[in-house]
Amino acid sequence: VSKLKSFYSEGRTFKDAFRELLFWIFDSFGLMLFDPQDTEVKNLLKPIFKKEISEFRTHSEKLVNVSACLEEEYHAQVKVRPINLFYHTEEGRYLIEPVENEFRLKRKRKKFSYEELIALIDSEPERFSPNVLLRPVTQDYLLPTAFYIGGPSEVAYFAQVMPLYTTYQVEPPVIYPRSSATILEKNIASILEKYSLSLTDVFIDSEKLKDRIIQNISPDSLDDIFSHIATDIELSFDKLKERLFEFDKTVADASTKYRQKTLQYLEELKGKAIDAQKKKHEITLRQIDKLSVAVYPKSNFQEREFNFIYFVYRYGIKLIDKIYEELSINKFEHQIINI
Repeated sequence: VSKLKSFYSEGRTFKDAFRELLFWIFDSFGLMLFDPQDTEVKNLLKPIFKKEISEFRTHSEKLVNVSACLEEEYHAQVKVRPINLFYHTEEGRYLIEPVENEFRLKRKRKKFSYEELIALIDSEPERFSPNVLLRPVTQDYLLPTAFYIGGPSEVAYFAQVMPLYTTYQVEPPVIYPRSSATILEKNIASILEKYSLSLTDVFIDSEKLKDRIIQNISPDSLDDIFSHIATDIELSFDKLKERLFEFDKTVADASTKYRQKTLQYLEELKGKAIDAQKKKHEITLRQIDKLSVAVYPKSNFQEREFNFIYFVYRYGIKLIDKIYEELSINKFEHQIINI
């Protein structure tokens, strides 16, 4: 905690604090940090920015075509925009949009002619930045890349961005999926063992997991009990309807309404029985909640919800070394790291 406070102290920018934090964690692994907002970097990107403004119609057409092809079998990750550039003002960052023979900032009245925009790229390139589709191209234009290691979403949107590599004559990298893992603490592992669960068993809705475990530890399944009773009721009403038909067809037909009401009351009773069963197993349910929160928080992987500070606070910075040693980079299945 004291280390974090030293980084995120009064008077320091968020960027500076984050840089120091990353160096503290990864400096021993040879990490290098690159600031894309540096003015000299933006000067190098002037040709990319100008080409995007000059040929945006061709670029957007190619992106739309490849996105449409993807949509036939897979959902496209990014909505295609006419221009893949932002313009930065003192008020914030705004997407550049074409309007007739001019350009404007999205949700702003500010407009530019083509000549004005090109002149601004020359004089103030630091005001421009690529969007999510153009960003990989600018990265590999500046620093030619052999392999790009990315998460699921990043890997997916590379399928959309590939036409831009050809357009900008930039060699695309080999796209390599990053490793994915769950950190499993001893107390959480003991809950898995107690209920004979694997890690993947937890990757479902927590309420469904609770129902499954309660059914497993209960001598009789409420679903089975009520299902059998419902079947018996259906058969009894069928027999009753046959006998009633001998006396009066109208009365026999009316039995259908009473059958439906009876089954409805049975379903309500089943719900109350399930609630009573859950109350009986409160300790078990609390343990399942603890398990779900630790392993599958908010129905998502740990890496999407947990900050690593939680684990470092409990187990120390050396935990990074353990992850580095145990994580396999050539294994695409989800991995487990026990601590």
